[in-house]
Amino acid sequence: MRTIATIIFLMLHLVAGAREYQLLTGSYSIGGKTFYDAPDNEPNDPHIYFNLTGPAAKDLFESMKVKPFRDECTDDGSFTKRIKEMQCTESADRKEHRCWFGIDVKKQRITNGVVC
Repeated sequence: MRTIATIIFLMLHLVAGAREYQLLTGSYSIGGKTFYDAPDNEPNDPHIYFNLTGPAAKDLFESMKVKPFRDECTDDGSFTKRIKEMQCTESADRKEHRCWFGIDVKKQRITNGVVC
């Protein structure tokens, strides 16, 4: 009986400690390998591109353990973090966050999702 109680306790503890899924805000598009100005003969459906906003973008920005740099594209005081092909930006007032990345569906790899 003690063993069953221990197993139930451990199961409840593991479930309670797990993070819950949160709702996402943002947008997506289906496109070709070339994110911007794709050639006419390129297939336009092997990638899905994401633009996350809100709490998901903030959490992703904060989880990127790299030093932020001044975003030259917007030139508005915002800061950007980039790890390989994934990029997140935090506004100068730290209230707005956005992240961009794509997924090569066939290869199951993260690709660039923003021009600048």
